[in-house]
Amino acid sequence: HVITTNPTLVKPFVFGAKTWRKLNIWLRQGTQQLKDYPKEAEKMLDLSEWWYLINTTENEVAELERFKTLTEDEKHLMCSTRKEAKKYTEGVILSPRLKSIFRVVMPALPLVLAGTDGDEKLARRKIMQEKNLSELEACFYIADQIKQKRAES
Repeated sequence: HVITTNPTLVKPFVFGAKTWRKLNIWLRQGTQQLKDYPKEAEKMLDLSEWWYLINTTENEVAELERFKTLTEDEKHLMCSTRKEAKKYTEGVILSPRLKSIFRVVMPALPLVLAGTDGDEKLARRKIMQEKNLSELEACFYIADQIKQKRAES
């Protein structure tokens, strides 16, 4: 977000997003906070044809409306997505031709390996100490637990 939060640095990206399309170059961005985009970035985001929105809240929908006009159906679709920790996350794809919900079910091991939240690190450390495992072995152990819980539900 170093570039998108700085009004001076975002200007070349706005220009790029406008002109690169003629060369079949597409600017791809990802964020967890639309608030990180200053007013100067509105033109760039307004040009976005594809939006991938993961488990959007009503506040995030309102924030998105700074950059994109949304129909009531699109708002309802975005607010209907769900997330179940360690199981799946739903999202919405919006484009001129496609409006659809999708569900991401991360494989257990990559999910555990990507765990950087404090509680995830603490749980991993606890298992490492209790079972005398390396960090990688603890990840395999936790991944197996996640698989078992998924199978039970």
